[in-house]
Amino acid sequence: MKQVERAGTIVDSQPRRLIAALAVLAAIGCGRNDARKRAIEVSWKEGSRYVYTARLASHAGLGGQSPFDLELTAGLELVPVRVAGARAELAVTLVDPRLSIGGRAVPDGDPLAAAFAQRFLFTLDGGKVIEQRFPPGLAPAAAGMFRTLSAAFQLAAPAADVKDRWTAREYDATGGYDAAYAWGAEPGAVSKRKLKYAEVLVAGPVDAATRARVAAQVAASSGELRVKDGTLEAIRSADTITSQVLTKSPLAVETKLTIDLKEIAAPRPGAPDRDALLAATTALPATQAYGDGASKGMFDRARLDGRTFEQLAGALEAEARAPGKGKPAAGAKPAAAADRVVELRAHVVTFSALVALLRTEPEAVKKAVAKVRAGSTAADPLMDALASAGSEDAQAALIGLVLDTKLAADARIAAANSLIRVPKPAPQMIDTLQQLLSDPLLREHAVFGLGTAARRLREAGEAERSRAISERLVALLRAAKQSDDQIRCLRGIANSAYTGALPAVRPFISSPDASVRLAAIEATRLMDDPAVDGFISGPMAKDGDAGVRRAAVQVAARRPPSAPLAAALTEAALHEADSAIRQQAVELLGRWLAKDAKLRGVLEKIAANDGRPEIREAAKQALQKMQKV
Repeated sequence: MKQVERAGTIVDSQPRRLIAALAVLAAIGCGRNDARKRAIEVSWKEGSRYVYTARLASHAGLGGQSPFDLELTAGLELVPVRVAGARAELAVTLVDPRLSIGGRAVPDGDPLAAAFAQRFLFTLDGGKVIEQRFPPGLAPAAAGMFRTLSAAFQLAAPAADVKDRWTAREYDATGGYDAAYAWGAEPGAVSKRKLKYAEVLVAGPVDAATRARVAAQVAASSGELRVKDGTLEAIRSADTITSQVLTKSPLAVETKLTIDLKEIAAPRPGAPDRDALLAATTALPATQAYGDGASKGMFDRARLDGRTFEQLAGALEAEARAPGKGKPAAGAKPAAAADRVVELRAHVVTFSALVALLRTEPEAVKKAVAKVRAGSTAADPLMDALASAGSEDAQAALIGLVLDTKLAADARIAAANSLIRVPKPAPQMIDTLQQLLSDPLLREHAVFGLGTAARRLREAGEAERSRAISERLVALLRAAKQSDDQIRCLRGIANSAYTGALPAVRPFISSPDASVRLAAIEATRLMDDPAVDGFISGPMAKDGDAGVRRAAVQVAARRPPSAPLAAALTEAALHEADSAIRQQAVELLGRWLAKDAKLRGVLEKIAANDGRPEIREAAKQALQKMQKV
């Protein structure tokens, strides 16, 4: 190898050439990145009107059903009212908005449709929404859709040293999330997806513990933005967000949004100027929830479809009498499955319309009770509709059915099942549940229902009422002598999410009855207290019953990572005899790997040595997923 002597130093000329070549390549790479960055820079111009078409479709699924479908189509006009560097204030007007809920068009005279006729503004800084301005008194439903539309225009600029991918913290109507960006295949194209929500915006007087526990998970996300000559000309996004914190059944919301540029034109004659728009709107930071959390019933009128109570109840009765009610059989032809989807959608539309009618017309509540007492084939969905309506009249109607000892036991049980699902319990409902604690037929419903009511009242900001109910459950647990009574009280406490119950629950982890120990573990599943981690870690590794160990892993899956849980899960992942529990532990460690790099060694060991191929594969997938992030 040729060497050159310079100033007393021996320098290898071949490495020198290699270093020079690398420098050239780096310069080329930087130049390419600069060109890419310039290609996606959006330059909003004052004195212009950006005319887009927009379509927003949202589908909510709850426990396998679809209680809510919404579609909004509109022209969307953006007018930059002030642009200063990377900051742009944009006024938004929806042109000819068309809204449908449950497949039915919302009439123009509906208050919700009228809300879309109002202008709003949002401010982008560095490509991210930092503020919105809404007209005073705007319906929360409309504000949520406005926030969703404005969030779609976010295109966070990459840092100067970014090569292929970058991330940014952004906000939408749900909360703050981490977005992952990557260069597209064509100039001016950027792919974008949501990685995870770091916080959820919760409106109203919600206590800190509940606010911290509310969570949204990104089940699926994809999107693309296209910029041409400094103009954002196309937006595509599709997200599925799930949550199981505030509902017993998993809630999944699928949202698809498309926005396309039609033209850039001059502002409309007579359009209000910036000062007028600021005076007519109220500022809201992107990091703050909108409204007071109270339901304004804005969707009720939209759900009404002109059918009377008799027609809606008749439709539910006909559905209940129909042969083959339920899911299509295995191997059913696609046409049969498609027919079932149509039937389910029709059921949702009918049920939603009935709930709206019960909430807005008290006379319909009396008719529903009469139908139930008459033995209607639709008695169960009618009572569920009363619970969903949740008004004081509806709650009183269900209470009357529950307390009516002349009714058949099955009917009273069905009424109790509906009653304990009321979203916001009234005082009369709480009094009734406490009265039923001594009822042999319904005492289980009473305990479970009181627990759920305590949690919902706490989430609604009524901390004192919630605490009083929760302490009643704690007193019942301390007084319980039989295993069945102890298990019932522990499950009621599980529904309550009351952290103050942990000292009363703790002794039951040593019960000789495995069913009691399991119930004690499950009692902590919603408690927001770090002490829970230590409480469930011991049984996870040492309890002699597989069901108890499995319950501990399942409760751990609902909690944030911690040192005690990581240690217990590691022990389970490496040494648990039950392969199903071992796999659950491995999968949970895989989810925590992004926050605890020390778990990599454990997963690598399992991927190489576990005796079960499916467990080795679970560990490998977790490691591979971490490499892609």
